[in-house]
Amino acid sequence: MKIGKRSVGMGNLPPGTTIGDDSVMIGATDSNGNTILNTTMAVGANAHAGEGSIAIGYNAGAGGGLISLLSALQQQSADADVSSAAAIIITELRSTAPNANVIRSTWETIRTAATLNSVYSLVERISPLIDNLFS
Repeated sequence: MKIGKRSVGMGNLPPGTTIGDDSVMIGATDSNGNTILNTTMAVGANAHAGEGSIAIGYNAGAGGGLISLLSALQQQSADADVSSAAAIIITELRSTAPNANVIRSTWETIRTAATLNSVYSLVERISPLIDNLFS
């Protein structure tokens, strides 16, 4: 089996299967040839899924995930600059061509400010998602 960069193979895959870069291949998960996905999961490079959701693929998102966490950060922060910065990142993530430089620099603003207020735990949960977003 050959698996490309940032790729995932799940289930029973035929011998010699090749999975390309940034791809997900899901084979049958039971003896009857069915593929059963019935839990919260995120499969693929930078995939993120909220409670009760399934996201499959490179940068896939479902059920909120990163955007949901950023929205919570925006609402819970007492710092107007942090709230505004979270809104900027959300807008970028929802665009068809997110600007990595804007997201990274805006995130650094949030990360620095978060040590000064009560949203530090949210920032700790979001940091790995942002850090891996464009790697």
